[in-house]
Amino acid sequence: MEIYRSLAEIGNHLPGPSAVALGYFDGIHLGHQKVLCSTAAFASIMTPCVFTFGHLPKKGAMILSPQAKYNALEKIGFQAVVSLDFAEVRGLSPLAFIHDVLIGAMGARVVCCGNNFSFGKDAAGNVELLIEQCDKAGVSVLTAGQVTYSEQRISSTAIRAAISQGEMERVRRMMGRPYSIDFEVIHGRQLGRTLDFPTINQAYPAGYCIPAFGVYATAALVDGVYLPAVTNVGVKPTVGSDRVLAETYIVGCQQQLYGEHIQVYFLRHLRGEIKFENLDALKEQIAKDTASAKTISEQYIQKDIFQPF
Repeated sequence: MEIYRSLAEIGNHLPGPSAVALGYFDGIHLGHQKVLCSTAAFASIMTPCVFTFGHLPKKGAMILSPQAKYNALEKIGFQAVVSLDFAEVRGLSPLAFIHDVLIGAMGARVVCCGNNFSFGKDAAGNVELLIEQCDKAGVSVLTAGQVTYSEQRISSTAIRAAISQGEMERVRRMMGRPYSIDFEVIHGRQLGRTLDFPTINQAYPAGYCIPAFGVYATAALVDGVYLPAVTNVGVKPTVGSDRVLAETYIVGCQQQLYGEHIQVYFLRHLRGEIKFENLDALKEQIAKDTASAKTISEQYIQKDIFQPF
């Protein structure tokens, strides 16, 4: 899959004609997937592409890393992604966006989006204008209606709220897969090794949506294999930390994973973060948490719920 980060990069590289999915797609949740899968379905007769943006802080904290987003789009079946800095197109009128970017630069013959999609300078363009202008140019527009879970519209805002509250089953139902992180494994204080529970440490970068502090049943993807795990998210009040960490003990894994980007899937919130009186009490609780997490994680691994695309 090719990734273009400016309109100038596209040139004549996109093999046309194309079917283009429009959206920010920051969580690639079930609502997004409705748009994306409708677009990818045209792969046999045209090039499936995505038009999106890099991180937009005004949209809220990031749910996925850029790489995780691209990986998901590729698995769905996209051959190209145009992921721009918003500044490059913020001044374009809605008509210029349609005719110069979508039809001109990207060779769109089919455009897919949500029914509340807006675009162009000051978000002045709407779906009605998109349909009107595309129809004149012989371009088809497909719109996807809302997708709901538990009588609530699935949205990135709702998913961020559920993540911040530790409601991982609700998140999974809205995303179609478990919430996960893939941050680089960094060196820690290696205290876990002295407690017989060696962990990997992954620091949350600025701008990411952070789960409720506490302990989670998780699963880690190591060398293509899903392994049961237990993860603590927080600032480690017993021993201290200067930043928010996801500290994961991967059951049965003895590998050195420093520098790798390990995918850790959050399955269930077990308890809040606690400050223990001493390390012995901490070790005892870790053993209990690990036993509980292992049982839960193994059930999810057997269901094979991690790769929905």
